[in-house]
Amino acid sequence: MSQTAADASSTAGDPAAPDRVVVGFDGSPGSHLALRWAAREAQRRRAPLQVISAWEKRGDSDLDPADEHAEVAAERIQRALKAILLEGVQLERVSYATSRGPAGPVLLEAAAGADLLVIGTTGLEAKQSPGRVSLYCLQHARIPLAFVPSSWHGLGGPDPGSG
Repeated sequence: MSQTAADASSTAGDPAAPDRVVVGFDGSPGSHLALRWAAREAQRRRAPLQVISAWEKRGDSDLDPADEHAEVAAERIQRALKAILLEGVQLERVSYATSRGPAGPVLLEAAAGADLLVIGTTGLEAKQSPGRVSLYCLQHARIPLAFVPSSWHGLGGPDPGSG
């Protein structure tokens, strides 16, 4: 797996960092909700937040270079970081990474040693139930996992752990 990452501080993304919160972000509405919840949870815990965006090359065509997928993932991350800033969440440390590979294994690898992995729904058919990536993480995670359904709408909505 190739990976690019940037850290807002020297300890962000460090598996030994206390109460590290990791969130998967693919740009979908569900991942935006998961990001909002994860950012608030990281703020509550005074923990580093790590945003992960996985990407895979589709097909064998030379017209579909891997660099374009990495660039799209990096753009998703930039949107995620902007969204965190616009929410007004105060975080001490934020890190991000784009990794090539299937989203489920990429997320679990990135979250190794974290205290929490946050995932959301993807697509219209998965508004309340886990999709393929979420199910993979639910089945294979060795750390606590929070699933944020698309019905969660912020501080006034239900806690993802309550439904």
